Formats: sequence, structure tokens, C-alpha cells
Amino acid sequence: MTKRATRRTTGASLRNRILAIALVPSLSLLVLGGATAGYFAYEGFRKQNFANRLSDATPAINQLMVALQEERRATMAAVVLGGGQRGDMVQQRQLTDSAVAAITPTNDALTKDAPDVFTQGVAALQQQFAELPKVRQRVDNGQSSVQDVDQSYSGILGAFVAGMRQLARTAPDADSAYLERFSSDYLFASESMQRSRALAVAAFSPTG
Repeated sequence: MTKRATRRTTGASLRNRILAIALVPSLSLLVLGGATAGYFAYEGFRKQNFANRLSDATPAINQLMVALQEERRATMAAVVLGGGQRGDMVQQRQLTDSAVAAITPTNDALTKDAPDVFTQGVAALQQQFAELPKVRQRVDNGQSSVQDVDQSYSGILGAFVAGMRQLARTAPDADSAYLERFSSDYLFASESMQRSRALAVAAFSPTG
């Protein structure tokens, strides 16, 4: 076997590993979110209504996270591969916007009587989201880069993970705090794999 053939085989093997890893996170997020919010509802915050509202909002939160992850991937492809990827990027943007619209009505309801750490997390997340139109504009104007896309989208998604970890600190006892921390660590691992999937688009591009 020639060196060139060996490199092709090794590259294909690496691609297959990354693609296999990438299949896990979206589904795991959907399962995890419901379990986490459901556990809080069972264990109970001081304000039971908040736990119930958080549980009800979990599907919308998960949908938004997955939409952002897919927009990051599609945007990365558009930046490194050019205009031929724009259609997918535009479609993913629309899905993100729809997910944002779906969760917006629940924002006020969620923050009412919520723990301070939760309202602070929401405020930080809203600041991150305010930058999203600027990121999109830079991409559309050809003024973005792999680093810009990665830092911008991963910053927003990182705020979700940070919010989950902060919630763990408000758990009513050590057992529930442990389980919530486990959930947040799992969510972090899941998001890390999705981030790797997006970065792989750049790594395996002709210019990467």
C-alpha cells in the first residue's frame, strides 16, 4: 500500500470516528433536559411553580440548543467551503429563529419567582444572543473566520451549560446537587462533541 493510500485510509477512519461521535449529542440533549427538569420538579425548589415551569419549558430549551448547534455547523461550512453551503446555513438560521420565537413567551414566566442564579443566567444568555445578528452579518459580508464562528456560537451554548451548573448549586440537598452536577457535566460533554463536529468541517475542508 502506498503512503498516499495509507493517508487516505487513515483520514477516512478519522472521519468515520468523528461522524459516529456526532450522532450522539442531539438525542442525548433531548433525553437529558427532560430528566433534569423533571428531577428538579420531583425534588422541589422552594418555589414549586418554578420547577414546574422549568420542566414545561425543557423541550423548547432543547430545541433551541440543537438549532444553535446545527447553525454553528452550517455556518462553519459556509465560511470554509464558500457559497455552495449557504442554502443549508440559511435554513438552519430559520430553524434557530423559530426556536427563539417559541421560547420567548416563556421567558417572563420562567424568571418569575425563579432563583436569583437562574435570572442572572438568563440575563447573561440574552447578552450573548444579542451578538448573534452581528455574527451573521460578518459571515454574510465575508468578514468572519473559523475562530469567530466557533467563539460566537460556542459562547452562547456555553452559557446554557454554565446556567445548568449554576442551577445545581441551588439544589435543596446534597443528593440532588450531585445528580444535577452530573447532568451538567453530561451536557458539557455533549456540547463538546457537537463543537468538535463543527470544527471537523473546517479541519477536513480543502483549505483546512
